[in-house]
Amino acid sequence: MEFYIDNENKQWHDTLKFLRLIRQFWNILNVRSPRVGEMKRDVNLLPFTSVSDDRLTFLRQFTTFLVNWRDTSLAGLSKETNEAAQQTCRTVIELIFYLKSKGFKYILTGLFQSDPLEKRFGIYRQMSGSNYFVSVRQIFESERKLKIQSLLKYHGFNTLNSLESLDEIHEQSITSLEKAAEIISLLSRSESILRHDESDFAIFYYIAGYASRVVIRRLREKCTDCVMHFTSDIDDKISLEFEAECTSSALSAEFTRNIDRGGLCHPSESVFFLCNLCTKAFQHLTEKHLMNKLLDDRNPRQLFVEIITATIIALDPDTSLDPACEAGHDLNKYWRQLIVIFFNCLSKKFVKSLTLSSGSASSSTKLKKLRG
Repeated sequence: MEFYIDNENKQWHDTLKFLRLIRQFWNILNVRSPRVGEMKRDVNLLPFTSVSDDRLTFLRQFTTFLVNWRDTSLAGLSKETNEAAQQTCRTVIELIFYLKSKGFKYILTGLFQSDPLEKRFGIYRQMSGSNYFVSVRQIFESERKLKIQSLLKYHGFNTLNSLESLDEIHEQSITSLEKAAEIISLLSRSESILRHDESDFAIFYYIAGYASRVVIRRLREKCTDCVMHFTSDIDDKISLEFEAECTSSALSAEFTRNIDRGGLCHPSESVFFLCNLCTKAFQHLTEKHLMNKLLDDRNPRQLFVEIITATIIALDPDTSLDPACEAGHDLNKYWRQLIVIFFNCLSKKFVKSLTLSSGSASSSTKLKKLRG
């Protein structure tokens, strides 16, 4: 929201202020690990080590805010939710004082919950015929079933099955190559024109940085040249000629700089190019006749990898992604892993959009029924 307020003059200042308040409240009450605050560089996620912590003052002030909100005539939380939030704040403060008096070195507020217990009882209810009021006997029977299930988890796996699976994968890869060639020929005939504004490229830059970070963690050989194939310094400027809309990375990198607290990764030129290429290809593939061909395959993700790989070679065989670093370390599988990461992000977004569209259709149907 800060990015859009600063760069597109959106009038969201009050909303941003309120969301920051709620986010701070949420982070303070969800500290689940002693190191998560250091990893995410967020002081609100650090464990409580002292009764003079400033966050306790914030919880008191937040309680007062909730009381004042309840006493006003403005629309807001329900009475029950408001009182529950107040009780949570007061209880957490008292718990921290009590546990510190008992000699605890630190307190993790995210562990003050009953989620694991509720999850276990949810399993009991499902295994008892979705019966809400389970008996003691049903709980013991469910426990026995769960133990047997854990013991038989890998039952039936043998070398013969694994060899047969390898043969199926080999046959599937050959089929994927054939389908990839067919889809690429259809993509070349597509007349749809995709346009992205500068804010879209800012999101692509952030996603490319996330993918770079994941791949760098998987590198077997952590040589400097290998790392520089996937990431760049924050001050490096990316100038890509593959699309006129994205000739400068100044705005694209600005969004990542605004939200960076020191732990985000900035992608290299090749990774940023690959992210944009995957995005454009996937958006073309959302056309109905192309999406059907993609989903008909046994492994759509592998097929997408083959499509992108072949597209890169078709664009310019001489400027394809480097297969190895200067030290000779193989990078091909890591480029393919990047494509897989981009596919997962794009497909998740696509499925959510389908879910939302189907949900809006069903809600409009309900409204029609109510209007009679």
